[in-house]
Amino acid sequence: MKFGKRTIFWLIPLGMLGLFVYFYGPKDDITANPYIDEMKQQSFSVKNEATIEEVLDHSCTKGKWVFFKTQREQAVVEFKGTCEEQSVNLQFLVGDNNNHQLGALLLDNVQQTSEKRTQFIEQLYSNL
Repeated sequence: MKFGKRTIFWLIPLGMLGLFVYFYGPKDDITANPYIDEMKQQSFSVKNEATIEEVLDHSCTKGKWVFFKTQREQAVVEFKGTCEEQSVNLQFLVGDNNNHQLGALLLDNVQQTSEKRTQFIEQLYSNL
């Protein structure tokens, strides 16, 4: 079998494309991680001691917890589900020494302000 110049000129770009997809393509969701377990046990209310997992399980359906790291190596735990008939993505930024903070909140794929995010979480706690 004889390879010509045309064959090589097709194989090299296809090989490079394959490597790019292998290294930078979509990855499987990480659903089992110590950070996820840690975030599920946190309470985000001063008045109520219920964990965020209990609150979200009570108010939301089709809930899924996912862990990922950003390009800047920030650890993020995200809850994806349906709460009050709207799609919800709630992110928690996880740091060292049990340091965590609320991240972005998307309702029906629209990012909310920090005030609306706080209001949404307070509403979930009041529904418990």
